[in-house]
Amino acid sequence: MKRYATVAVLLALLFATTTYGQDEDASLGIEYCRWLSILAKEIMTARQQDKPMSETLPFALDRLRDFPKDIGVDIEELSEDLEEEEQAEMHAEMLAVIENYFQEMKPIITQLVMGAYEAPVFTDEKTQRRWISDLENAVFASCYEEDLQAAQNSSEAQVYQNMITQRVRRNWARPGTARDDLKCIVSVQQVPGGTVVSARVIECNGDDIVRRSVEAAVYRASPLPQPSNPLLFLRTFQITFTIED
Repeated sequence: MKRYATVAVLLALLFATTTYGQDEDASLGIEYCRWLSILAKEIMTARQQDKPMSETLPFALDRLRDFPKDIGVDIEELSEDLEEEEQAEMHAEMLAVIENYFQEMKPIITQLVMGAYEAPVFTDEKTQRRWISDLENAVFASCYEEDLQAAQNSSEAQVYQNMITQRVRRNWARPGTARDDLKCIVSVQQVPGGTVVSARVIECNGDDIVRRSVEAAVYRASPLPQPSNPLLFLRTFQITFTIED
């Protein structure tokens, strides 16, 4: 019964939607928020593909139903070592928790879909990707807001930023027109694993050649270093590129 009790507690923590995934086990909370943000990405993708809401909403609710499977919760596997009576009890308890979770999350997912469908449908692919990425990041940030903010303000976050900047600097070929007090702000998009999918200088005191050289350095630095704390990973972020620290 110890295993059964542990699983029931973990499920209760994981499905505690009032805390939006901020449970006592950080890894469970992160898994929850990652799943929710990926669902948000799929919803906005459907919107930008101009799929009707009547198609997207049932899809999103089906994904909600499948959430336990998506994160690897297998009731049969978890209960295989239990006696038949205990298995039945565990099944009933877990199914009740999952159903309660579904009913609590259903209006939240519905609002998420409705909110996404308030966005315009863009024809420009780059703008579509930005809106999709923005919603994904916003959902994850709001899901794990307190812990995420604390992580982003920590000294560990600064170390992670420095690792990325140094990696980029090592891959930079300095043009002859680059000034010694060069300072460029670069917007970077990455996917899990650190592969860079976009690098754009948004502010810089260098010329066009220097700007392009900095963007090229970011691409050459791919894959970027990964943080030890998963909460520090951001798909979209900015770095300040200078010649020296």
